[in-house]
Parts: sequence; C-alpha cells; structure tokens
Amino acid sequence: MNASYSSSRPLLIVITDEENFKKIHLKIPNLFKFKQEYTDINLLGIKGFDINNISIADNKIIDDFIQKIIKYRMDNNLPRYSENEIRKQINYLEKNEDLCKFLICK
Repeated sequence: MNASYSSSRPLLIVITDEENFKKIHLKIPNLFKFKQEYTDINLLGIKGFDINNISIADNKIIDDFIQKIIKYRMDNNLPRYSENEIRKQINYLEKNEDLCKFLICK
C-alpha cells in the first residue's frame, strides 16, 4: 500500500496475477503523478489469477484483502468505505501495459 495524508484520501484497488504484480509493483511510485499523491493504491497479485475464471480461493483472498483495507482505513481515521463500495472500485489488470489506464499516467 502506498499512502499519504489527506482528509479525503480516495483509494485505488488493482488486482492482477502474480506475474504482472512482479512487473508493476515497483513502477507505481514512479508512474503515480505528484498531483495524485493523496490516493491509497492497493495492489494485490494472486498466483495463477485468471480474471475470466475467478476461483473460490481467489475470492477468499480478495475478501481478506478488502477486510484489511477496511481495517487500515479505520485504524488510521480515514474516510470509511463499506465492503460493497470497495468492491465497486476494484480494477482488474490483465496486462501490465494497461496500468496507466488506472493511474492516469502517460
């Protein structure tokens, strides 16, 4: 998680497979523009993840990830999001080249 202080503190959630995770997790700080510094970026890489065939095990991992986001925000007095609100914000990344679609970078 990449986090900075802001009273509104929106969040961006990206879920991908382990391969894409390894390729992009170190790139995010460089791609994320200064004007967007007050957004929490939550990146989850799941081994063998297939966006077109999300398994029961994958769903359990995602559920746990969502609960950790909720707890983090509560523990840090950040604006609250319900589980349903967070689920609506999930972005599934199939190709690492598509990362800028979510980060609004060039």
